[in-house]
Amino acid sequence: MTISALLWIGSHFSASGDGVEEPLGLIIGSVIYGLAANVFYTLGWISELLWAGGDTSRTQPFRKPVFYLGLIVSCALTLLPAALIPAIWWMSGFHHGPEASLQ
Repeated sequence: MTISALLWIGSHFSASGDGVEEPLGLIIGSVIYGLAANVFYTLGWISELLWAGGDTSRTQPFRKPVFYLGLIVSCALTLLPAALIPAIWWMSGFHHGPEASLQ
């Protein structure tokens, strides 16, 4: 959804034939995002063991709040470009193409 929004809105910012976004950059960015998400997901249980000193019963009261916070932040981060790009387009007055640079 985010890549589609970036491609669609990006096509409105540029003149016909010019691309605002680099398709290869979007693909590489998606792969880097996926790898980073998996690294941080894996660090979750490792950090819990470190905080608890090996006794995970000590972290019981914090599990649900930390899980929900992580879920909300990861969803917000994932959807940020899909919300930010149309907002920028809206703030620029919905101008696109060569006439956008004249105004």
